[in-house]
Amino acid sequence: MDLRLFDYAIYLTAAAILTVWVSSTLHKNGRVFLVSVFPQEGLADSINHLLVVGFYLINLGWAALFINAGGSPQSLADMVQETVTRLGVVLLVLGGMHFFNMFVLYLIRRPKRQRPTPVNPSAVQPLTARGEHSRAAIFDAALALFQERGYESTTMRAIADRAGVSLGSSYHYFASKEHLVLEFYSHTHQLHLAAIGPLLAREQDLAARLRGTVRAVVVTCEPFHDFAGAIFSTVANPASPL
Repeated sequence: MDLRLFDYAIYLTAAAILTVWVSSTLHKNGRVFLVSVFPQEGLADSINHLLVVGFYLINLGWAALFINAGGSPQSLADMVQETVTRLGVVLLVLGGMHFFNMFVLYLIRRPKRQRPTPVNPSAVQPLTARGEHSRAAIFDAALALFQERGYESTTMRAIADRAGVSLGSSYHYFASKEHLVLEFYSHTHQLHLAAIGPLLAREQDLAARLRGTVRAVVVTCEPFHDFAGAIFSTVANPASPL
């Protein structure tokens, strides 16, 4: 076989493998940024997929155009030199596109940090009995899935399926997974207030009120200890939207 054909085969194979590797890294890690910006995970996944498609088109197109760079190798040494040179250029292009995509993700995410957290629609609209039931089912399903799969691996679609409601209903009551975690804190706070109400009305001694308040925290949060442990690593991560 002609050395030029060997050169083409090695170059195209290596360029394709490198492109797939970098794009898979961007697809996996870029999703974390996009999910933190867009409350609808479907929209975040769609944008992530479109970015990856654009990355493939640009890099594979460049690799195809650059295949004719250099002359016909006269020896094995010439072939290796030309192949390595072209692959070096492809690596530089891949690196440039990688950092460009990171910059785009940063620009997309930066305004999110400057905007106030949107108000959950269900928090300002009265709910029917059926609505309260659906909202409670979604909340319970989210707590169970966060504990079973972890926060990052749980999607709003999985929560909706576990709760037995549509995905649209899930987004109606909770705009994102972050809102579900906020609902957890609000829920435990309300339980605590209900538990200490009689105590504060009865006791006047400060020490007794403090002891009762702390004890009520332990009692009301006890059913959620496993969930709190499962979610803590995500909450403690500075890069997490939580």
